[in-house]
Amino acid sequence: MTKALYFLQMDQMRCAANVMSASASPEVDHLILDQTVFYPQGGGQPSDTGIIEWEGGKMIVGKVFWEGDSILHRGEITGERPSPGTPVKCSIDEEKRRLHTRLHSAGHLIDMALAQMGSDLIPEKGHHFPDGPYVQYKGEISVEDREAFQKQLEEKIRELIAQNLKSEIHVDRAVESGKVPRKVYWGDYGMPCGGTHVASLGEIGAVIIRGIKNKKGSIKVKYGV
Repeated sequence: MTKALYFLQMDQMRCAANVMSASASPEVDHLILDQTVFYPQGGGQPSDTGIIEWEGGKMIVGKVFWEGDSILHRGEITGERPSPGTPVKCSIDEEKRRLHTRLHSAGHLIDMALAQMGSDLIPEKGHHFPDGPYVQYKGEISVEDREAFQKQLEEKIRELIAQNLKSEIHVDRAVESGKVPRKVYWGDYGMPCGGTHVASLGEIGAVIIRGIKNKKGSIKVKYGV
């Protein structure tokens, strides 16, 4: 089982680890480590990228994902292939992580803003990727009401960002490995989430609502940071 360090220390960008296994296919290499700061893709958030280095070699990590209780680091190995037990150093792309974090937090901030507005829209899913982030809700808003709704939402978002509430992590089990159930709270508002989030709402910066669209009984709110 891989210890997922980002669960409790979302701002950690580097760590030391040991190789558990190294595999290769004709197209790509995989590493499994005993612990990692790399975020594996999931929950609407893309994975981290970066570098894993060891004496005599390195991997340029292009994608990270869960496979059972292990986190697979996929990329290209140059130099010597590490054997089990090899000590390594992990470094993620910090700029990319911070962008993904702001986008993910902004998506949940929209959830929070709608809840405080008393909206009856029900969250369905979120896509917090840089290429067109959005959050989707079950429900509808008439074309006539959409402009006023967007203005109210934008005002509430600005109000919440100005409050700069700190993020708090509540873990259901006192363990740091595997897919730990947890909630992220801003004030009294909490949501189950295994993704990375800003330390406080002010770090998100300005949130732009790019559009609101009805589609087959759902509302898609497109946004940016």
